[in-house]
Parts: sequence; C-alpha cells; structure tokens
Amino acid sequence: MKNLDIRMPIFMSNVSVKIPNVFELKRLGAGHDGVVYRYDDLVFKLLKYDIDLRKQKDLMTFEKAYYFMENLDLKRIAQPIDILFDSDGKYTGYVMRFLDDVTKDSHSPHYQASGDFTLDQFSQSAQELEEDVSQLSSQKVMIQDLNRGSYIFTKDYLHMCDMDKFRISNRGGVSDHNRSCFYFFLAKALYFEMFKSGQFTSDELKTIRQWVRKSSNSTSFLKELLEDCHTNPTDMVSDYAKYLGKRYIR
Repeated sequence: MKNLDIRMPIFMSNVSVKIPNVFELKRLGAGHDGVVYRYDDLVFKLLKYDIDLRKQKDLMTFEKAYYFMENLDLKRIAQPIDILFDSDGKYTGYVMRFLDDVTKDSHSPHYQASGDFTLDQFSQSAQELEEDVSQLSSQKVMIQDLNRGSYIFTKDYLHMCDMDKFRISNRGGVSDHNRSCFYFFLAKALYFEMFKSGQFTSDELKTIRQWVRKSSNSTSFLKELLEDCHTNPTDMVSDYAKYLGKRYIR
C-alpha cells in the first residue's frame, strides 16, 4: 500500500458517502496503475502515481474520468460513474459498478467456465458491446490497451473493463480504430477458448493468431459471427471456438 499516498478518509463526489478506511474493504485485485476494492454494489479503483506521471503514462486522469462519467452511458464496458477524493480534496481514484465475474472462483455455487456460455449469450454481449463501441466513437474516445485482463464474465456473459488507457482524441479514424479493437476483443475471446481446449498444437495456435489479426481487420467479421450465433444459439462457446479453430487450420 505504500505506493498509494492517500489521506483518509475518502469521499465520493456525487453522493454523501464517506469511507473512513478504504483499505478495510474487500480487495478485488491490483494492476500496474491501481488497486480495486469492493463497496456494496460498487468498486473503488484507487490510483497509483502522481498527476504528472499518470498523464505521462496515459492513465486515468481526473479529466478523463470526469469526461467518461459525464459523456458515456455504457452497458458492457465498465466505466467511471463517480470520482473519489481524499481528505485533502485530492483526486485519488474513481468508482464503477461492481461486476461479479462468475469464472473466478471454481468453488462458488455460481461458478461458470467462460466456455460454458451459449452462442445466444455471446450474440447478446457482442451486440450490446457494439452499441457501446459506437457510443465511444461518437464521443471521440479511442479504445487502447486491450489485454487478457480486459475481460469480465458475469452471469450474462462478456463485459469489457479497464478504460484507464482509453484516450480522448480529435483525430480522424476513431470509428475504424475502435471497430478493429472491438473485433480483436471478440476474436481473442474465442482464441482463449481454443487455447484452453488443449486441442491445438503450438504451431496451430500460431496460425490461429493470424486469424485473430485477420478478423480484427475484416469489416464482415461481426456479421459472420452473429450469423453463426443465430444459426446455433444453444451451442457452447467452447465448442464453437474449437470448430472455428479447426476450420481455419484445415
């Protein structure tokens, strides 16, 4: 905790909530840029580094968090919904809605493997994410830094998280860029299921990664994916992923 220089207590900006000691809350995880704690049906992300270093690393500054909070209303991308300040009035983090990842604890009665969802659930997730991505583009927000930690699997399947490096941009091409990132996100989710299945060799997985890159740049990828989902809505995501992988390397 030494790298989190936070004066207690902390406060939410939009509601009258005072947290005497946030470090007593349940810790959900940590990354290179901060630590996440649960508070009822919310999560608090307490940020590392000072303001200048956050800007240099393109992390979640106050300006970005406030812009996302005021201009976005996303269904399946975890976004800031409030700002956190410490007792000195210093911006120290932000608030998001809690998303219960059912794939994390195999001993939980609610546990579900990421591949055990249906293609109907995949389709619903993909279509709502498409709406979210369209909203990002309309507000000139560029998706950045998608990785393995960008996936949350709730009981209604797939959500995207970690907007810290998303960027507000006045450049052109935001829509094309975001579409490519979104398609990469979906294709990589299927690639992870192919990898977990153990049915592909290292060389085959290397070939399949070419499919991920190709899918990211294909304007027809989502249309074709949704057609498959609608044709076989009760099939498991894991089975569909194995089918795609075998079809591609054939």
